[in-house]
Amino acid sequence: MPEENSDIPNNPSSVPPPPATPNPKARARVKEARAKTSKPKLQYTVRIDSNLARSVLAWIKKDNMRLTDAMEQGLWLWIQERASLSDDEITARFIWSTLPADMRETTTELWAYLAHDPIESAHVPILRRMIRDELRRFRRTPAYQVALKKLATPPAKSGDELE
Repeated sequence: MPEENSDIPNNPSSVPPPPATPNPKARARVKEARAKTSKPKLQYTVRIDSNLARSVLAWIKKDNMRLTDAMEQGLWLWIQERASLSDDEITARFIWSTLPADMRETTTELWAYLAHDPIESAHVPILRRMIRDELRRFRRTPAYQVALKKLATPPAKSGDELE
């Protein structure tokens, strides 16, 4: 368990802390090896959430690293994660992130309902099968793609709605 550090903001959705950085001599060897073999780097300007920036800067200061190293490590991890996901999983994650709270709750209830092991009555397994079959039938229709696009479009902000 990492030691407590009051400089690092606590965020309930944060990822576990990074592993400790090697000692300064090892870091110097890595830097020297990188200089001999590294390809030219590209420079980009990005905007990130201020809480995320504070958290990242605190970690890189604590671990004596460069912001570039942290960004590259994060991008490599993101690529690995994306490569392991199917297109449906990527779409589902994006849609989930844009759903209003009430739709997230309803979606979670549906997943739980379809996954639970009913013992209370004989009609529940039949109803679950009917819901699952109807959802699979709907997926094979053109309306399914239209509905996905509608879900993947963030809702208009207050005052931005078309009249």
